[in-house]
Amino acid sequence: MKAFLPLLLVCSSFGLQAQWTQRPSGTTQGLQAVQFPEPSSGFAVGYYGTVIRSVDAGLSWAAVDAPSSGDLRSLYFSDALHGFVAGDSGLYRTADGGNSWSTVATPVERPWRCVTFATPLVGFCAGGDYGYGVLLRTDDGGDSWAAVDLDPANPLSKVYFPTAEVGYATFYGYDWTVLKTTDGGLNWNGLPIQPIEGYSNLEGLCFQDADTGYAGGWYLQAFIRTTDGGATWTEVSPAFNVYSIALHGALNGIAVGGLGIIRHRTNGTDWVDETWGDITEVLYSVTYASEGVAVAVGENGLVLRWTAEGTGLAPVAERAASITLGPNPATDFLELHSTSALPPAAQLELLDALGRVVQRSAVHGQAPIDVSGLQAGHYTWRCISTDGAVAQGTVVIE
Repeated sequence: MKAFLPLLLVCSSFGLQAQWTQRPSGTTQGLQAVQFPEPSSGFAVGYYGTVIRSVDAGLSWAAVDAPSSGDLRSLYFSDALHGFVAGDSGLYRTADGGNSWSTVATPVERPWRCVTFATPLVGFCAGGDYGYGVLLRTDDGGDSWAAVDLDPANPLSKVYFPTAEVGYATFYGYDWTVLKTTDGGLNWNGLPIQPIEGYSNLEGLCFQDADTGYAGGWYLQAFIRTTDGGATWTEVSPAFNVYSIALHGALNGIAVGGLGIIRHRTNGTDWVDETWGDITEVLYSVTYASEGVAVAVGENGLVLRWTAEGTGLAPVAERAASITLGPNPATDFLELHSTSALPPAAQLELLDALGRVVQRSAVHGQAPIDVSGLQAGHYTWRCISTDGAVAQGTVVIE
C-alpha cells in the first residue's frame, strides 16, 4: 500500500452577504448561453463553436470539442450527458456530455437562436432570418423535427414553457408581440405587448408559472412583467438592456444585460442592483445551478458565479468540516473520510480527463471503494448527494 497522502477540502465561508465572483472560463470568446441540468454539472456555449463545461457547480470550466465553428447561441441539456446546442450553422446533439456531437436533421436550414424542451419528448428550436422566422417542434425527444405553421415576419429569439401545455415565444427584431400556446406548442397566438410600444430584440424570457413572467430586450431598453398570461404587461423599474432572466420559485430571480448590469429579486416584486465590480461587458445569459448558486456568462469569455448568504454550498457541505480521499496515489481501493456524517445517499464519482463520469459508487461510512477496474491515470473525484456536490479533488490511480 502506498503512503497515505490525503486530499483535503475544507469548506470555507464566502462571507455573510450574497456575492458574485469571476471564475476562469478558459476562453475569450463571447458566451451566449449557460445551463445547469444538475447542480454540479453545467455547460455554456458561445462564438466560434465554443463549448465549455463545469463539473463543480461553476467553480471551474474546461473546453470540450465543439460541434462546429459557427456561433452557438442556445443549449438545452436534460442531464449531464444528453443535450442539444443550436446556432448559426445548425442544431446538434450529444449523448456523452459534449465529448462527441451529431448533426440533427431539420426540415429547413436557418440560423437557430433557441432550443428548449417542454417535456422529455416535446421540444422546440426557434430562429430564422429577417423576414422569415421559423419554429420547429419535436415530439420524440429530438429524433425528428417538423416546422410549426406560424409564418412570422421576424426570427424568433426565445421559447419558454412554464408548464407542459403553456408556452411563450419572443421575436428578435422590431416586433412587439409575444406568442403564446396552450396546447403544448401545436398552435400559437400573438399577444401584442400593450400598452407598451417601442421595444426591440426581446431575448430575455422567463415565467414562474403559466400566468406570471418577465420579458426583456435591448437596443431600446425593455424589462416588462405580466401576471395575466401575457394579456397585459407593465414596465419593471429601473429599465435596462435585458438579455436574460432566470427565476427560482415565486420570490427569487436574476436579470442580466448590458454594461454588466445584474439585478436580483428576493421578494417576488422588487429588483435590486447587484452590478459586480467594474465590469462593463454585456452579460448574455444567467441561470440557477441550485437554490444557492447561479452563473452568468457574457462577452470575452466572462463567467460570474453567485452564491447565497453563508457559504453558498449545499447544507450537507456546511456540516462537513473536512473531507479526505486516499490513498493518493491509489492502486485498487480508495477510502473517503469525513469529520461529520455524510447523508445516506452520498456517492463518490470519478471523472476522467475529459470530464466523463467513469465510476459512481455509493459511500458506506469508510468502507473501501474498489477502483481496480480503472485504467492508470489522473482523475477528478467528487462526493455528491441529492443536494449536489459536497466536495471534490484530484487523485492518481496507478
